[in-house]
Amino acid sequence: KAKPFLEAMGKKLYYCGGPGTGLHAKLTQNLVLSNILQAFNEGIVLSTKAGVPPALMLDILSNSAAKSGLIEYKAPFIFRRDFTTNFSVKWMHKDIGLMLESAAELSVPTPLTALTRQMFQAAIATGHGEEDICSTIKVLEGLTGHSILAMPNGSLYITDNDDKKPNNGGSVWLIKGGQKKKVDSGIKFATGLALRPDQWLLSVGEGHSKWAYSYQIADDGALINKERFFHLHVQDWDDDAGAEAICYSQEGRQFLATKSGIQISADDGP
Repeated sequence: KAKPFLEAMGKKLYYCGGPGTGLHAKLTQNLVLSNILQAFNEGIVLSTKAGVPPALMLDILSNSAAKSGLIEYKAPFIFRRDFTTNFSVKWMHKDIGLMLESAAELSVPTPLTALTRQMFQAAIATGHGEEDICSTIKVLEGLTGHSILAMPNGSLYITDNDDKKPNNGGSVWLIKGGQKKKVDSGIKFATGLALRPDQWLLSVGEGHSKWAYSYQIADDGALINKERFFHLHVQDWDDDAGAEAICYSQEGRQFLATKSGIQISADDGP
């Protein structure tokens, strides 16, 4: 009797057993999914920081034993910094909590899942709870001083930071045609990247200060006309706005995550 109603909700139906077994099957699926996503986050941040172009790394993964339908679907969204919600961080965090509760009741050790939940908790704590689960990569990017922006032509801009130069070790790199080239340096701590909707202006957040930079993008991908364009609000006693992730609305407004919350800037400044 219930089958016609259930068929309207999904393409395939599975009978898993008595009451509660279907829930455990669903939680197991999300356990595997969330851990695969965390593994990809770690791997792509590591390989990119080592100099492997992200698109190349994805192609390698897709043609190896590490092939994953989830990653093949989610990676392009990450590369173009599109974290529009399909399944939110907060809801997956809730499911991971249920997984751990179930594991405790059944005396099943789940150390990997416990760590993954902490990374999802960190994503929520840094303001990404309402975003898609693929935005959890921002936690690792923030820890490593690393952000990736995919351009429509397939090239990539990447921020990096030299720990040996804490006051001016931030840089921006361009990966194009398999070649990696530094296109700016001298930033205190390079954080988020964002492309204005007209694809003419690139913004880079500067950690440990109260600024975000803007650049014009030359035809060859070089960044020109660098300007300290966005002066971010800070408390009277502070000089660090804590700039992190950046995105633009279709109208050209810039949204920048900082220690004091989301700050919004128009083209003429805050």
